[in-house]
Amino acid sequence: MGYLHFNGHAYEVRLDPSTWSEANGAANLLGGHLAKIESAEENAAIIAYVLRQASLETWGYYAAPDGGGAVYVWLGANDITNEGQWKWADGTDVAYANWGSGSLGSEPDDYTDPQYSPNGQDGGALAVNRWPYPAGGIGSPGQWNDISVSNALSFLVEYETIGLRNANPTNLTLARSTVAENAVINSVITPLSAQDADGDALTYTITDPTGTFAIENGNLVLKKVLDFETVRQYSITIESRDGYAGVTSGSFTISVTDVAESTPPVSITRTGTADADVLIGDTGDDTLSGLAGNDRLYGLEGNDVLKGGAGNDTLEGGAGGDIFVFDIKLSKTNKLNKKQNLDKITDFVVADDTIHLAKSVFSKIAKKGVLKKGEFYVGSAAHDRDDHVIYNKKTGALFYDKDGTGVAEAIQFATVTKNLKMTNGDFLVV
Repeated sequence: MGYLHFNGHAYEVRLDPSTWSEANGAANLLGGHLAKIESAEENAAIIAYVLRQASLETWGYYAAPDGGGAVYVWLGANDITNEGQWKWADGTDVAYANWGSGSLGSEPDDYTDPQYSPNGQDGGALAVNRWPYPAGGIGSPGQWNDISVSNALSFLVEYETIGLRNANPTNLTLARSTVAENAVINSVITPLSAQDADGDALTYTITDPTGTFAIENGNLVLKKVLDFETVRQYSITIESRDGYAGVTSGSFTISVTDVAESTPPVSITRTGTADADVLIGDTGDDTLSGLAGNDRLYGLEGNDVLKGGAGNDTLEGGAGGDIFVFDIKLSKTNKLNKKQNLDKITDFVVADDTIHLAKSVFSKIAKKGVLKKGEFYVGSAAHDRDDHVIYNKKTGALFYDKDGTGVAEAIQFATVTKNLKMTNGDFLVV
């Protein structure tokens, strides 16, 4: 089982059923003590960890008959010495507490039952279920209950320093290890992934002697032009770290795939006017700029760059890895923007195409480069302050939200196809 890391301490659920005294002794032998919870933040982190472990190890958690039949984990809290004077296992007073309380009663109540708690209830435990189980009415998961110290339960050990109580990340993988030779600079090649039994946030670093690849926001990103006829494979090493000296690494080979090349196409640049223009590319990597007016831009083949400019434009990239640029100031409200500057991308392909957002326009986005994962959200509206680019997959609408709170109205700047599997990797801030 993994550990929880919080404020420099490590926590571990032990599954061997033990009375409170047995659990206290076992925790000491392990070099720790029964958990001492001193804040709401610590309690929230611990119950999330315990519930996560419970979902993996449901066979190892035990119920307390005198605790409403719910499942519990022993904490260090107890009033064994003096009834009603709650102490931690180290003898210090219990200052912060999270006792259960509801319509059917409140804890601690020192309930005496002839069969299950004839000597009262002197041990503090963290609930995994509601109690009385299953309907509740007194307490919920994460709240505390006083129960008989003779109950045989799992228990939570706290270690003062993380030390060796840390699992290394494992299963470092790339979702894909090939890249087409015509891939666009700064395009995402593949997301990285690794597992951490402790649930720690992981970071990634890369060693690439050629500088062809980099890691941005958990993705492997292309940084140099590829040519199948020159170099067909690249060897890289990636490390994943958990912030507590836990590390894993892996060596990977990135293979370049050939793209059929005939006569090199000629790239063209076409620019519109203040009127409603129709601009059509060719087989090359074309750049089409609509300027003002409600323009229609067709890239056809090649890796094209389409800039609608002002007006309500229709953009169709066609074949290839196309870039759709949004660098025109947005109107202040959706109502105005729909009339003045709302573009429609008719054929956005998640695997190939990219949307470029000008930092000068989308100014609240943190920094240039691949859009951070936390700044992209799929839904009808932002759900926290970091959500700046929102994709409503039911309508296909793309929004820019300055503050993620709803105080400043989100502005729709484009429409794409519905139900795309869009991610932050589809956006590049330039």
